[in-house]
Formats: sequence, C-alpha cells, structure tokens
Amino acid sequence: MREGFYSFSSWLLQNLVYYPTRLYLKYVKRCRLDLVGKAHVSDGPVVFVAAPHLSHLDVVLVPCAIPRGMLPLRWLADEKIYTGPLKGLWLRLWGAIKVKRHPDGGFEPEDVEQVLG
Repeated sequence: MREGFYSFSSWLLQNLVYYPTRLYLKYVKRCRLDLVGKAHVSDGPVVFVAAPHLSHLDVVLVPCAIPRGMLPLRWLADEKIYTGPLKGLWLRLWGAIKVKRHPDGGFEPEDVEQVLG
C-alpha cells in the first residue's frame, strides 16, 4: 500500500508541475530543455534516465524535460541525502527510492529490481 501511495504521489506531483515549470523555464528564464538520446528509447515499459547533477532540483526539472507520457519517473537516490524525516518524505513523494551506493558508484541488484518491480 505504501509503495502504491508513493507511486501515485510522484505521478501527481510530476504532472502538476509539468506545464507551469516548462512555461516558466521557456518564457521567464529563457531556458531550453533538451532530451538527448531520445532515439534510443524503446517502446518497452522501462526506461532508465541518467541525470548527472549538481542540485537536488533535478527531482523537479528532469520530469519536465521528458515527454509527459513517460511520467511518473522513479529515482534511485543515495541514502546519504536522506538527512532528515522531512527531506526523506519529500524525496519519496517525488518518486525517490532510497538505496545504498557502493564505493565504486554502483547499486545493489535488488535496489534496481525495486524500481523495476
């Protein structure tokens, strides 16, 4: 039940901010969002999006850069950024799944299966 709630909340939040954020970035900030590698996206049920980032604002911006039909996105988020209960709740509401990273930068296979499952 809890996982279903977070799936719904991520879908709702990502869809609510989609058009206002795109309009704000395009007309106020004069930014252009580009989706690179779209030709490599299959019609299958799972697509992995890699977003190297410098800010946690990607939780809002990345969903606005992809076609709306691909929402909601689910995230693998390093457990180190869950620094408090409110921040953890915020990340889960936006679709983040807490995982422990290896020193080499990878994730456990069961963490990836959690996203696919």
